[in-house]
Amino acid sequence: MKRWRLTPAGVALSMGAVLLIAAGIPTSYREFIVLGAVALGAVVLALVLPRGASQLTLHRVLSRPMVQRGDQLSLRLRITPAHPLPPTRFIDRVGEHDVVIEAPSIAPAETRAINYRVTMTSRGVFRVGPLVEEGHDPFDLAARVVDHDLLDEVVVHPVIHDLGMGDGFAAIRQRQTTLNSISDDPLSEFRTLREYQPGDDTRLIHWPSSARTDTLVVRDFLDLRRMARVVLLETSDQVTTAVEFEESVEIAASLCVQSLEHGLVTVLRTDDPELPGPRRPIDSVDAVLDLTARSRRIPASHALATTATLSGGLPEGVVFLVTGERSRLLRHLSLHSSADVVVVRVSRRPHLLERLAVPTIDVQSAAEFARRWRIGAA
Repeated sequence: MKRWRLTPAGVALSMGAVLLIAAGIPTSYREFIVLGAVALGAVVLALVLPRGASQLTLHRVLSRPMVQRGDQLSLRLRITPAHPLPPTRFIDRVGEHDVVIEAPSIAPAETRAINYRVTMTSRGVFRVGPLVEEGHDPFDLAARVVDHDLLDEVVVHPVIHDLGMGDGFAAIRQRQTTLNSISDDPLSEFRTLREYQPGDDTRLIHWPSSARTDTLVVRDFLDLRRMARVVLLETSDQVTTAVEFEESVEIAASLCVQSLEHGLVTVLRTDDPELPGPRRPIDSVDAVLDLTARSRRIPASHALATTATLSGGLPEGVVFLVTGERSRLLRHLSLHSSADVVVVRVSRRPHLLERLAVPTIDVQSAAEFARRWRIGAA
């Protein structure tokens, strides 16, 4: 879409022209009227000068589709004009930032690449674009503006803190917790039968029981060689403030990433009905980063009930509940899971929080949690 607008210089000249004419008419100063008319004529001429439609081939390249909050996103804009392109200004909208790109003169069919960077200060999923082209008249009074539908997406994930191994992690490893999983490995132990779910290995279907119940059922095994870590992130706005929630997201993401790096079976869930988290274990760091990038703080009235958050059960292991001063899930968690529970509370005043009957880590920030974890205080 093409449109025109006055530049700040054009606006100032227009206002000056109107003031001159307004002052010249009642005082009969023709010089003021003439000067005002000439100024207005220059502005009108700048607006109506023929400007051909933009004929450019534009291509934007992102260095990576996912970055950590606080890091720089590198971008490259390739410009190929069909006709000679004079020095032109482009404005690229990257999330919450408007980036001004000054392109030099470019000959026809020549491709010029311009690199630029943006520091992504907020977590979330952001649109990149559209790209705006601005062509100015020689006196910079008016600009021809053309919107180019050049759209991309960038995912800004929370800061991942290095938790290392830590005594806290070693203690969990020593417990040799287990995960309820489906496996036909001889080192696994048969546990029970359950209803078939899409994706289950068909070799595990128990045909006699399926015939009796007229429903496909599979054998459920207990894998004794792997541990499980479940991370529950509370998103209700009655649990944390906006600042505390960002710290909570960083803690939850860091715990999951460390779990995956050390071979633990990892589950990440929230009480957000739109982003509850997968029911099966997460199998990649990118999946953790994507989910925590999209996590949001929601009204308490929209949050899932405890039974819905924990529906499908939890694997046997250690459950980390990442919350604030007033947890909604903690009261009922013990009723729905036999796993060991560790509560991580984020608060501006952790020293004033009441003691809980379960292991608790009270911190002001994710960085503090990481320090305590590394030295074994967790």
